[in-house]
Amino acid sequence: MWQRLQADAVLKAVGLTAPARQLTELMALNRLVHPCSELAMVDWAKREAVSDVLGVDTERLNEDKFYRNMDQLHGRRLEIERELYARDKSLFNLEGSLVLYDLTNTYFEGEAVGTPKARRGHSKELRTDCKLVAMGLMLDADGFPIGHEVYAGNTIDSTTVKTMLDGLEARTGREGGSLVVMDRGFASEANLKLVRDRHYDYLMAGFQQQRSALAKEFEALDGWQELQPSAMKVPVQIKRIERDDEAFLLCVSPARAEKERAIRERQEKKLIKDLDALVQAVAKDRDRGEPMTDRDLGVRIGRLRERYPRAARYYEVERQQDGDLVWTVKAELKARAVDLDGAYFLRTSRKDLGPEEIWRTYIALTQIESAFRDLKGTLDMRPIYHQKEIRVETHVFLAVLAYHLQVMIERTLKEAGEHTSWEVLREQLSTHQVVTTLLPAADGRTLAIRRGSVPDRRVGEIYRLLKLDPEPMEPIRTWL
Repeated sequence: MWQRLQADAVLKAVGLTAPARQLTELMALNRLVHPCSELAMVDWAKREAVSDVLGVDTERLNEDKFYRNMDQLHGRRLEIERELYARDKSLFNLEGSLVLYDLTNTYFEGEAVGTPKARRGHSKELRTDCKLVAMGLMLDADGFPIGHEVYAGNTIDSTTVKTMLDGLEARTGREGGSLVVMDRGFASEANLKLVRDRHYDYLMAGFQQQRSALAKEFEALDGWQELQPSAMKVPVQIKRIERDDEAFLLCVSPARAEKERAIRERQEKKLIKDLDALVQAVAKDRDRGEPMTDRDLGVRIGRLRERYPRAARYYEVERQQDGDLVWTVKAELKARAVDLDGAYFLRTSRKDLGPEEIWRTYIALTQIESAFRDLKGTLDMRPIYHQKEIRVETHVFLAVLAYHLQVMIERTLKEAGEHTSWEVLREQLSTHQVVTTLLPAADGRTLAIRRGSVPDRRVGEIYRLLKLDPEPMEPIRTWL
């Protein structure tokens, strides 16, 4: 019950001019069930207090109505996100000077033949058996969603930066002036130039392959300082340097070194096993008089490089004149990699930032990782069952809107000194129920009184902090 009231109240609070009732209905259902299972949504609505709180006749609800509402909302996505973020800035005094951006993907159940964006790609959830759709999400420094974009499932992260900047300007009305923070997947030289040409600053992690160019700086003993983040068990060593028009932050983390070493050694063990098997296969084909073609061999080697990227870069594979396949270790390159385990670097166009400020600003990207977990977990963005592309996009849009409400609730409580996650809040609020009391009358009829239960002290406190009515519905009396 509380989820429905809260969605309606928050939308009214932000002064949204979009079809609020349709939006509220869909968002409330999106919160608790799979938003793409329309039959399940209808059954759920009839079991719960939707009709009592929203005044919706659930007996007339059917999956077609949900489809039609989704189709109407599809064209209003940009407008709604723009108005919501404008109101967020006003309500919570947000600066908007920092933009966090990252990309994730989620998977379909079914073939999704009516969705051109449903493609096979690198699943971040390891669902290699399913088609995917990708989502780019923009957050501000406080974790509020600015906007999102939906891409084909095989989209490469680095190709989305222009679209992200276009979407940022369409939702905020600003052209330049913000610091854009992204991970290493976006850090191509072309993207760095693009960000600067659009009058933004950037802060990104550099590619691992570029660490060697900074090896002397990493090896130098002077200029380092220790940073002890509260969320980390071990400190991070950081060092700031400048080159041309950029500032670089060199970072060394023992925990990261251990992780990188373990990943490389695990991949290396599997790679050697597969290389030996390939050597034997090439020799066997040659002895049978059916030598493997260079094209087929190249494909198989390419697959090994894709499968074991952390280890394959340190191995050379070539076919000799007699047809044998041999592999060798690039000893110097591998030794350099071992020396740089745990070392990474950040680069930014903001040369005015100090070393700790650079590091802490980049670490803000963990807010997007947390957002992706919530979207795919508690907000049920995955999996996707829709077949039509506009409904796939609206499905993602509804999940982002639900997350928007989550952030607003958590921020409102935080400002009141209440540090509680939405997942915990939902559990606590589930005790507030709608109950029906049956009273038999002398004439043989029965009076049914349907009303909300009395919220317990904890639920009442949450309502008070959120400025919500603890009695969201008037008692409903019906003679049976």
